[in-house]
Amino acid sequence: RGTTTLEEVELLSGTQRSVVSAEHVFLFTGASPNTSWLGGCGVAVDKNGFVRTGEAAGAGLQEHETSVRGVFCAGDVRSTSTKRVAAAVGDGAAVVAQIHRHLERSVAQA
Repeated sequence: RGTTTLEEVELLSGTQRSVVSAEHVFLFTGASPNTSWLGGCGVAVDKNGFVRTGEAAGAGLQEHETSVRGVFCAGDVRSTSTKRVAAAVGDGAAVVAQIHRHLERSVAQA
């Protein structure tokens, strides 16, 4: 609520309503990961459904690598991500480099 700028926010929790003064709002949407489709493929998720990567997924894995070698994860769905757009973009760039390392190792072993 406000005339030309934000002045207050009405909050609803169950049946309780309250109004608080506010000048700024930060929205955090999509806090529940959409990972149910991973069931049965071997990619480990934590108790909240976020994908485990790196050491949390298994010994010797790269930072964004999942419990399935050669399968990488970037962005908010990672269990250890900071859940911010800029961090997700950085994750994507890091994953590209890690995929290149993975492919180089695979070729060297062949």
